[in-house]
Amino acid sequence: MTCIHGTGPSPDLEPVRIRTPVDDPRILLDLRAGQWVVLDGALIAGRDQAHKRLCRLIEEGKELPFDPVGAAVYYMGPSPSPPGRPERPLGAAGPTTAGRMDLLTPPILDMGVKLLIGKGRRSGEVRDSLASNGAVYCAAVGGAGAFYGNLISEARLLAWPELGPEALLALTVKGFPAMVALDLHGRDQYELGPESWRLPRPWGHRAAGQADRTAWKAVKPPGWPCCDAGSQVAWRSSPPGGKPEFCSACGARRCSPGSFWQAGWVPS
Repeated sequence: MTCIHGTGPSPDLEPVRIRTPVDDPRILLDLRAGQWVVLDGALIAGRDQAHKRLCRLIEEGKELPFDPVGAAVYYMGPSPSPPGRPERPLGAAGPTTAGRMDLLTPPILDMGVKLLIGKGRRSGEVRDSLASNGAVYCAAVGGAGAFYGNLISEARLLAWPELGPEALLALTVKGFPAMVALDLHGRDQYELGPESWRLPRPWGHRAAGQADRTAWKAVKPPGWPCCDAGSQVAWRSSPPGGKPEFCSACGARRCSPGSFWQAGWVPS
């Protein structure tokens, strides 16, 4: 898996290979948000409809179609196997948005599931449930369905074939990469990642509002900007859209379309 070494927001963290289902949950304690994991073994694949039915079984006190203790659940609905590729049990098998399962996740975690795999942020309730159950949420790579499909050697129907691509499946995977998004120490990669790349605010930054417009005039540096467009919307806290441009005379930043300027931005 050299393709994932040195990439992502935490290149200093070595990828960890994990066998699923997770026999020893203590391995999850050492994982950190932003760290890659590589999964080998079994994944339980299901989306919205399968989760609704799983929660109904839990409410009724009935047995689930799989052993949840230590299980890894992958939010995924596959496409059919490609023609002429009998070695491929499924086609594209990329992650789906995990937030759709937020309301249905805590009961499943309470049953002993230890790994969740999807994409996107999770709710506060899911974060709390992960922490109380000693489970970890990982983010798979969105848009890489064909890549993930190639890592699946077996796909077995577990329940509800009438749901089609939303049926509950048992997958066998090898070398399945995902990034830890929510770890057991309260860290969220969806917060840490953007923060690590955030640039300092431009000089003299103010929020929108009449009082801040006056403040902008007070701190306007001499000769800024060369075209004196700052009197229009210099107090805007975000660009109006378009590709940023730089004035070659004063170094101020303009966001086209229109003459929208921010003070103090000096291109390197």
